[in-house]
Amino acid sequence: MISICIPTYNYNVTDLVEELLAQSSSLDCEIIVIDDASSPSFVKENSALSDRVNFVCLEQNVGRAKIRNLFLEHVQFEYMLFLDCDSLVMKADFISSYLQAARENNVEVVCGGRVYPNESPSSKYNLRWRYGIESESKTADIRNQFPYRSFMTNNFLIRKDTLQRIKFDEDLTRYGHEDTLFGYELKTNGVPIVHIENPILNGHLETNEEFLDKTKDGIYNLVQIVSGMGSDEKFFDEVRLLSYYHQAKKKGRIKRLKIFHSIIKKGLLKRLRKGNGSIKQFNFFKLMTLIKEMEKHQNRNSSA
Repeated sequence: MISICIPTYNYNVTDLVEELLAQSSSLDCEIIVIDDASSPSFVKENSALSDRVNFVCLEQNVGRAKIRNLFLEHVQFEYMLFLDCDSLVMKADFISSYLQAARENNVEVVCGGRVYPNESPSSKYNLRWRYGIESESKTADIRNQFPYRSFMTNNFLIRKDTLQRIKFDEDLTRYGHEDTLFGYELKTNGVPIVHIENPILNGHLETNEEFLDKTKDGIYNLVQIVSGMGSDEKFFDEVRLLSYYHQAKKKGRIKRLKIFHSIIKKGLLKRLRKGNGSIKQFNFFKLMTLIKEMEKHQNRNSSA
């Protein structure tokens, strides 16, 4: 009944797959791993998985959006359970909880959530950990208050026919916000989302520097999404960062924000890279990165 879909890139998924195999031994399940053109060492490790796993290796990297659509070519069951490759399963009834939720609610999309380790890591990884704890680790009750805004691709169940109808935007080739757009598409198409208490543990933290770089990539993707949508204020309202930007622009605050940012920029980046900046400061970094990317996009359009 469930096809477990694990996209991976330069990561050893052996531990995750072995836990899933143990849980699914008495269930009607299959596991598909698609490797997004990883380096040979990771391909070798993951290709040695059990013969109960369908391992597919791509010759060229296609990105986080397209690879999820590709699973449609390999799955055979009604439901598709997507898990990030660095996920750690916490519950012995993880798969059966999804099965029960799908049957009881008769819905098309179920999200299980994500949590982070309770113990703080070294300062080198502190920014990603703190952002995860404060912004991503939400209970099902909280996530269900804003079901579409809370959608994440790291741990969710979707009906195959729903994904065939509403696919991930394959024009988004860089990291980030493919889940934001997909959640919004689910909302505009009237597809209900149910959030349940069935989290995975995030098993890999990026360094502060890596996380800042990924954040920039994500904002680049977000600007690309906005440029394709035009002035869709409903989408702006659905994305908190865009809402802040929209309000600042309407109130004529962009210029003052840029002046203030020019004064504190060096110190702000230093704190974030060291891992001792606050999440409020990180959110300001995101807002200023968005302003910069939006202006670059507008300048490109005006000169075209």
